[in-house]
Amino acid sequence: MYNEIYIYVVIMTTLQCILGLLFCILRSLGAPKECLLHMEMCVPKCPPGMVAYHTQCDKETMSQRTCDNPESTNLGITCGWSRCDCNSSLILLDDGSCGPYEKCFPRPLMFAMRGVQLWKSNVGAFGHSR
Repeated sequence: MYNEIYIYVVIMTTLQCILGLLFCILRSLGAPKECLLHMEMCVPKCPPGMVAYHTQCDKETMSQRTCDNPESTNLGITCGWSRCDCNSSLILLDDGSCGPYEKCFPRPLMFAMRGVQLWKSNVGAFGHSR
């Protein structure tokens, strides 16, 4: 009886491993090779004028500079995601391109403050600012 249970366990464990491996292979065939976040979407490569920013588990992640949040802040250590980012002197404009802060659409002070509050409340949930 114990031999039958042992054989059953070995067969089921092997079957689970095979099915899990098959699932991973099939999933990787249909998945994009790289996902870079840009304007809350996954893109395979960054638009012209932008660079890929990859998070690393061994150093702190900085927020993306945007018209709503022109100052970069420390998000802490995050892992496992990448985004398209502007060069250090430029910020992400509302149309998804990079440019100087002066090219941002004018914002009423109340809207700008609301954007900062929303950003601060969402950083922990999403791990990125855009």
